[in-house]
Amino acid sequence: MGLEQLNPVFLKMHVNQQEPAEMRPFVFDKRTVCHYELDYISSSTGRMILDGKEHLLKAHDLFFRKPGQTVQGFMPYRFHYILFDLEGADDELLNYLNHLPDKLNFQKSTALRARFDEILALSLGGSLEASLLIKAKLLE
Repeated sequence: MGLEQLNPVFLKMHVNQQEPAEMRPFVFDKRTVCHYELDYISSSTGRMILDGKEHLLKAHDLFFRKPGQTVQGFMPYRFHYILFDLEGADDELLNYLNHLPDKLNFQKSTALRARFDEILALSLGGSLEASLLIKAKLLE
C-alpha cells in the first residue's frame, strides 16, 4: 500500500456548536457523499442514517464517510465536519480506506476534539503554512 503517496486535500470545514437550548430539530436532505468526510459529534440527541443504517448519535462519535455513500442527518447535534479529497492514492489504498469502519466512538479521548479545533483554527488562516499543517493534521 502506498501510504507515502497519500495526499489529503482539505476542501472545507463546517462547525455547529450551538448551545443545546438553541438547537432545534432539523432534517438535512438525503445526499450522496462526493468526497471523503470526517464528522465529529461533540454532543447529540439526534441521529444519522448512513447507507440505510440508523445511528443514534452520541458525544465523541466519529464518522468517516466515503464517496458513494448516502447520508441524512437529523438534528439536534453539535459537530465538526471536514470535507477532503485524497490525491495520489492507488486502488489498493482506496480499497483499504473504503473498508474502514463508518463510525467509531472516542468516549475516553479529548485529543480528537482538540485535533478538529486545531484544523478549524488553521482553516481560518489561509496561508501556505496553515495548508501544510492541515494536511499533517488530516494524516494524523
